[in-house]
Amino acid sequence: MYDKFYQNIFPASAVSVDGTTVSLSGYNHETDRRNLFNQTDLTYKLDTGMVRQTFLVGSELSHQSGIDVRRDAFFNGTALTITELLPNSASFVPAVFRYNGGANSNYRLDVAAAYAQDQIEVTKYLQFIGGLRFDHFDYTSTNMGTTSTTLGPFRP
Repeated sequence: MYDKFYQNIFPASAVSVDGTTVSLSGYNHETDRRNLFNQTDLTYKLDTGMVRQTFLVGSELSHQSGIDVRRDAFFNGTALTITELLPNSASFVPAVFRYNGGANSNYRLDVAAAYAQDQIEVTKYLQFIGGLRFDHFDYTSTNMGTTSTTLGPFRP
């Protein structure tokens, strides 16, 4: 499980030429993600006298799903920016955060992989390694913003 939330209020423009005002804007961003991973390996060593071999076979399975939402700050209920007096001011105008057309999606990703590898040791300083890997991806994302649009499933 991976949940992340952060919120920023930041200068939306440069300080005015006379150094007395600056515009502020803000947003918050929330990501809730669930992960499940499994990697299984099997290793077998073989010593034939002249060469040593190490065989490796394995698989990976994973599932990831999540929600991603960004909300913009509104000052005084309607303004996306607020102008502050400088240099010794402090704002007490509350920021209300709400969805305004940015990131707002949920997604699902499933991955399955299988692999095999052979390591051949001819001498202590000369080794050959070869391997194969197959990956399968299944990805779907739905934009939950102003219009609900589903992308995928994508399966290369």
